[in-house]
Parts: sequence; C-alpha cells; structure tokens
Amino acid sequence: MNSNNELHVVFGTGAVGMAVMRELLNQGKRVRMVNRSGTASVPEYVEVVKANAADPAHTRDACRGATVVYNCVNAPYTDWAELLPPMHTAIIHGAAVADAKLVVAENLYMYGPVSGSITEERPFQPTTRKGRVRAKLSEDLMAAHRAGIVRATSGRASDFYGPGAGAQGIFGDRIVPSMLAGRGVSVLGKLDMPHSYTYIEDFGKGLVILGAHDEALGQSWHIPNAPTLTTRQMLTLFFEEACLAPKMSSVPDLVVRMLGLFKPVVREVAEMLYEFNEPFVVESSKFVQAFGDIATTHRDAIRQTLEWYRSRAPATTASPMAPSDLSLARPAWRRRVARIGSLFQLGFAALWLGRGTLATGWTERLPLALTLVTGAVALGVWGEAKTRHLAPKPTGLAGRRLEREVTIASVLQLAASFVLPVVVSALGRPDLIVGAVSMTIGILLLWFRVKLRTSGHLVAGILLLAVPVGLGLVLTGNPLAAATGVAMGVILVGSALVGLSSLNTQTLEPGRSVRPRLQWENAQNGQAQPAASGARSTCFPG
Repeated sequence: MNSNNELHVVFGTGAVGMAVMRELLNQGKRVRMVNRSGTASVPEYVEVVKANAADPAHTRDACRGATVVYNCVNAPYTDWAELLPPMHTAIIHGAAVADAKLVVAENLYMYGPVSGSITEERPFQPTTRKGRVRAKLSEDLMAAHRAGIVRATSGRASDFYGPGAGAQGIFGDRIVPSMLAGRGVSVLGKLDMPHSYTYIEDFGKGLVILGAHDEALGQSWHIPNAPTLTTRQMLTLFFEEACLAPKMSSVPDLVVRMLGLFKPVVREVAEMLYEFNEPFVVESSKFVQAFGDIATTHRDAIRQTLEWYRSRAPATTASPMAPSDLSLARPAWRRRVARIGSLFQLGFAALWLGRGTLATGWTERLPLALTLVTGAVALGVWGEAKTRHLAPKPTGLAGRRLEREVTIASVLQLAASFVLPVVVSALGRPDLIVGAVSMTIGILLLWFRVKLRTSGHLVAGILLLAVPVGLGLVLTGNPLAAATGVAMGVILVGSALVGLSSLNTQTLEPGRSVRPRLQWENAQNGQAQPAASGARSTCFPG
C-alpha cells in the first residue's frame, strides 16, 4: 500500500496544527484539517472540514478514513477547564471509531514546579488550574490506550516559537514586531534562568514521527529541543540575527499579578510564572535514542522566524508620525492616551492611596501610606522608562482633530475635578471629595474607550463610577474617605498597568515599517557585524 495515500487528520489550525500539516505535506501525505469555521490558510490541495471538536458525532465524521489523527486543539487560556476536556474526549472517540492512531500535542504544565531536569518519568504534581487540566487529559489519554479504546501517544513540548507561532509563540507577536521596529522587548520571568524552548517546526515534525511509529504508542515523549539557553541568551540571538543592539527587560512579577486583578487572561499567565523564575530544563534523550535528534539549532530557528516575520511586514515605509486619515490616527492616539493617561493615573493613585490610608490615623498608618505611595510612584517611573518613545504624537489633519477632542475632554475633566470638591465641601461632605473626583475620571475613561477603544478603560471607568456610589451608601466621614481613597487608588493602578502593557501588545499602526534599523555603529558604517560565537548572519546597512 502506498503510504502517501494514507489520510492524516489534524484537529486544530493554530500554530501546532499548521506545523504538523507542513511536515505532513513535506512528506507527501494526504491531509485533512479540522476546525470550527471550515476555513484556513492552507494549500488548495489540503482538505478543510468544519466540525465541532467537542461533539462526538462531528469528530467521528471528521476522522472517517484516517490512518493517523493529530489532536492539536487549544482553547482560550481562561476556558481550559470548560472547553478542553470535552474536545479531547470527543477526538478520542473519533479516532477510536476510525481505528486510527491518535497523537496528542501536549505541553509541560502537568509536571508543576520542578527541581532538576524534566523527564517523561517525572510524576505529575501540578499546582495550577491549567496544570491540573493538562494532567487529567494526559491521564485519560493513557487510560484509554491501556483499555484498548484507542491506540494513542503524546508529544510534549516546552514554550515554542517559530514561523506561524504568532500570538501563541513565546517569542512571537509580542516580541518580534516590536524588536524589528527598533524598540526594546519585555518578557516574563528572570532573564538569566535556563529555559528550554521548542522550535515549532520541530514540534510538528516530532508529532508526525510519533504517528509513524507503533513503538511510540502507549507512551508520552518529549520533543527534542536545541541545547537549553537562558532567556537573555535567546533574546540576544534574536537581536543579533536582526542586526540590532540588544534591548530587553523583564516584567516584574508584581506587575503581572496586579494586571491579573483586572484581566483574567493575565491572571492565567501569572500562575505559570514559576516556569520562568527557576531553571526549566527539558530532557528529551528518550525520543532521541528511539527516533533520532530532530532539534534545529536556535540560531537557525531564529533566523527562519525573523525571515517569516519580515516576509509579512508592510511593504510601505511611510512614517507613523503623520497619519492621513482617522483609521491611522486613532491607533496612534490610542497608544498616546494609554501611555500618558496611565502615568497620570499612577500619580492620582499615589495621592489617593496615601490620603486614604492616613484618613483614619496618621501615626500608626504612616509607614503603610509611605509604602503604597512609593510603590505607585515607582510603577510610574518604571512605566515612563519602559514606554518612552512608544507613543509619538500623531500629526496630520485627522491626528490634529483627535488631539483637539482629547484635549477638550481632558480639560473638562480637570475643571470638574476642581469644581466638584468645592461643591461637596460647601455641602458639608468633604468625605465625598475623592469619590467625586474619581467619578470625573471614570467618565473620561469611558469616553476614551468609546472614542479610541483604549484597553482597560471600560472596566476601570465603570468601577470609578460605581464604587464611590456603593461606598457612599454604607459609609460616612473618615471611614468613607479612607475606603474610597484606597479603592480608587487600587483601581487606577490596575487601569494604568493595563494601559502600559497594551503598548507592547497593540498592533503596529498601518503603514508602519518593521524593517530592522541597523543600530550598531559598525553596521551603520557599512561593516558586517562580527560574530561572537557560531555562524551568525551578516548584517548590512540599508
């Protein structure tokens, strides 16, 4: 039988599923991709099927005629516990009915915090919500294999990167476009901790290898990675291959956890920080001994990743400083409001946290007040330094029109913040001052949200309006002033952190060139950048 006539069914058209598809096509296999929409950016000779992966009837139909089925489905970080189990169960059913081998793409969350190298024999000790989900899915898969329900195996990879990894990639949409635009990059965890990273093409190739070998069944396998480096070393390779001077920093854990109070997806990220704060080294000798070492060197993988991003960069080199219409001016002003507004919010937060803490007693609360004020000020200094040059002032007709509207709205809010305290004081309710001012800020944030689609302002605006009203209904006097001050300070800190973080995640304005700016002096002088070690790409000015 011609093995190229075998049908390989891939559930999921995200980063991993597409990597599996590319490897199967490289081997001349017949491929059917399955997703919820029934559309995907694939070659015309690849079949794409619309199906609900959580519905056994759908998976049964999608797997019909398959020799190997690959489970590469994923779900939003916040919905893993709800969405992943039924999809995995239904895909097991579909593969079983088709009498196909099942290969499942897994990560490493099920192991939990580790000490020493991570091998397949390490027991599951998850300490996070997502880790417990992954552990249960893996246990259920192997139980189904042992029960004779399905012939199954799984391939596990660490945090991956590479062509097509996009927003799912650890060095993806949050990192590469910003770097290629000449800006610095910020990552999670400690820069100098060793961390194994997986090249997405190696992940796809490894899963296909597992599907081709019956001896892989009934076991889990770690897909080989290039030798482990620290995150700083990985980012340095990225900058070197882009012919740029390295500019990198680490986002403080406290900032991530504070953001998590306001953004559920960030809260899910925060529980995985342990992976990046301690050595995280994956051992894959079991796979290597059985099937060979398929790992691509990090430098070659990074080179291919950068080439992929460059090939998708806008062809125009028009400056983002002069947006010619509203579609260009609005994103530019969104960034500017996110930066400047966040810094102002941190200033108000420092004032209100201090005032609220001291409202019920100076002597015993002074150390706490100083700590909170210092923390808010420190966040402001950090935010100003990290986002400098990320939000240039837009020009052009549409830019100036938006500037006028933003300025008028801000001036009106500022005027109201001066008038309302006078009014409430005249009414004999000085305890309402902070609440009254916070409500003016809340209205301004909601206006920004409607006008510019700013990040985090919808939730913060509603809270700044609702919380003072709620507290005013149950408290009066100094207790009200204290509670309102602290609550408003916390809300503003969260809103400010969301705004500052959005500067590293918002898509570049249309027309912005992401062609690397060769910043090293020798490159600017027409000389190739010398290699410190290994084979480095030659950098030319241009």
